[in-house]
Amino acid sequence: MSKAAILSDPRRHDLDALRAVAMLLGIVLHGMISFLPVASGWAVQDSRQADGFGVILSMIHGFRMPLFFLISGFFTMMLLRRRGIPALLWHRFRRIFLPLVLGLFTIIPTVWIVSAFVQQPADANASADDLWAAVIMDQPDRVQALIDDGHDVNARSDDGATPFLLAAFLGRDDAAEVLIRNGADPTLANYKGETPADVMQAPWSLTKMIAGFVKAPVKQEAVQAGRQRIAQWIPEKSIDSATTAKSADQAKEAAQALLAALFFVPVFLHLWFLWFLCFLVVGFVIGVWIYRRLPWALPTMWAASAFWVIVLVVPVTALLQASMKSNAGQFGPDTSIGLLPLPVVLAYYAVFFFFGALYYRADDTTGRLSRHWPAMLLVSLAVLFPVGLTWGGAGNQTHRIVGLLCQTGYAWLMSIGMMGLFRRYCHAHNPVMRYLSDSSYWLYVAHMPVILLVQAWVRDWDLSPYIKLPIICVVTSVVLLISYQYLVRYTPIGTLLNGKRVRPGRHRPTPDHTDAILIDTPPGTDTVVEAKIASSGPS
Repeated sequence: MSKAAILSDPRRHDLDALRAVAMLLGIVLHGMISFLPVASGWAVQDSRQADGFGVILSMIHGFRMPLFFLISGFFTMMLLRRRGIPALLWHRFRRIFLPLVLGLFTIIPTVWIVSAFVQQPADANASADDLWAAVIMDQPDRVQALIDDGHDVNARSDDGATPFLLAAFLGRDDAAEVLIRNGADPTLANYKGETPADVMQAPWSLTKMIAGFVKAPVKQEAVQAGRQRIAQWIPEKSIDSATTAKSADQAKEAAQALLAALFFVPVFLHLWFLWFLCFLVVGFVIGVWIYRRLPWALPTMWAASAFWVIVLVVPVTALLQASMKSNAGQFGPDTSIGLLPLPVVLAYYAVFFFFGALYYRADDTTGRLSRHWPAMLLVSLAVLFPVGLTWGGAGNQTHRIVGLLCQTGYAWLMSIGMMGLFRRYCHAHNPVMRYLSDSSYWLYVAHMPVILLVQAWVRDWDLSPYIKLPIICVVTSVVLLISYQYLVRYTPIGTLLNGKRVRPGRHRPTPDHTDAILIDTPPGTDTVVEAKIASSGPS
């Protein structure tokens, strides 16, 4: 970006606003989860369900975090070009790593405490509205009633698990018997290739941990006895194969269990994106160090061309998404909230992050990349999303490939299209949007305990989910905005998240906006260029 462009419009109001919206959409996304089936593992299960929210959730999830990482890469390159590597690392340490560490000892424990407080379902029958939920709640009569109502006995959850596979894992022998009696296939594997015979070999520690995630009451003796009874309905060959594989390499299985715990135990919850940014910034600095020692320059002008984006990066991200474990059952990328980022998920978001960095260097001051934003948004929503949603998990290989390309194409075109939309309508300073931009980091980081409490509050209300959801989002946002204004904005917490702010009316000799960046100017003329670099924001 040229110095003239910077001086004429020192703050990227459009990207500030867009990042804020991406973060706030996380509140909407999490607000919808309580209206989805209990198998999602969310702490609150509303008494009213809304299948349509699953489509809206996929629509948001499909582009929100790719867009966020793209913008973050853009601002990371901006900060590097303005201040250099040492200042970049110090800035990211203060704005990302420290808030993450503090969140691990404050926000995350609060989420677990609130989850334990609100996790009791409002009504057992109301919450058990699918076969998986009935299995989890250990309700064989409910299982039979649902089958009688026409539920598919071999239906699959998001990860491909059938009700029988879940019953085998939890040792729900009575529910498993009902399923078998009604034609359940005891050999069907999930999308990871795990059969009921395989999951019955899971150690108690892993069983207890996963049961806790889905709020399934379990006792070790009952699980073991239930699995022994369920084994009689599984073909002997499958049992022998699973048992032999287990006994053949106990040490390898223990190592795999430890690795799985590091990858899948939910350490960071909704703060995972901050942990990812730590890895990406370190990788970015290493890449810059290597690049500066290369004898040739890296071309960047292609990053301002939508054609080359589609040709070069959509296939790459499609291949990465195809490698994700849960991809066959969901729209968009996996989420990685463990202590170790899943490599393929980190690589997926790294493509967006480094593209954002290259896009800054492309010096696209005229908005050439997103100039066709109306068409991009239309194609994304009317073509790519429905096709990707329908074919992304298809059994037909050709359909699956097309579905994956549509899903990743949706992520890219929606991200670029949204950049064009906000460049067109949010390029100028707007006090309300500026305030939301400043507060969005806090709102997203702190929203989980609040939204769980509000969801529990409205759980039993006899209202449509389409009325409850706005109530949940508005109440959560208002509570957090009040806390931001009076407890965060002008306090050390606000300084940590967004830089020091001074209350209106107090004199401040040197402007210190959210992230003021000094650019090179003639001696004696320090021009402060405002650009909110801190990576704010969700899901």
